[in-house]
Amino acid sequence: MLSEKQKEVLNFINNYQSKHGHTPTLDEIATKFRRSIPTVHEHVTALRNKGYLKSASVNSRNIGVVRASDELEEVPLLGYISAGEGIENIENPESISVQKSLLSPSGVHFALVVKGTSMIQDGIVSDDVVLVKEQEYADNGDVVIALTGGEGDSLATIKRFYNHGNKIELRPRNPEMHSKWYNKGEVEIRGKFIGLLRKGN
Repeated sequence: MLSEKQKEVLNFINNYQSKHGHTPTLDEIATKFRRSIPTVHEHVTALRNKGYLKSASVNSRNIGVVRASDELEEVPLLGYISAGEGIENIENPESISVQKSLLSPSGVHFALVVKGTSMIQDGIVSDDVVLVKEQEYADNGDVVIALTGGEGDSLATIKRFYNHGNKIELRPRNPEMHSKWYNKGEVEIRGKFIGLLRKGN
């Protein structure tokens, strides 16, 4: 059962997609209903949990309408990733079924379970399963899985990537946390975030 506000948000998303060919961003929904992004995020999360919406990339259009025709693809769930504490491997890696529409058209994909709150302003919260396209490069503003530190002492993290020339910035999306800066060569990109799954979806 949807609340009246959830129905209004869902109708707006559906109508927007029909008119523009893609779904609106959280900012556009917030502007439409004159609400804060956290409030809109609550409505969108409720719609996802009830099966009306699916998650996609936060880099562009981060809301998608669920269609029964969506095909599924198996993606390996490799482990847990937290804010600066590395990837904790799962003892017996498993595969999860993911809607193909959440993945890139080509390339190798993997999934990780997020632990921590460093990316909450991008809608990535603890226990989310992030979907990652395996690649060794990134553009400014991309959300990446990055390794830092020396061999045998490397840490993995999920952050926004910015190349400032001689320095690399890994920026959290939590107002209580600060960016970390590295020399070139101290950061190894392992993949680009392309979407997420949330418990209850």
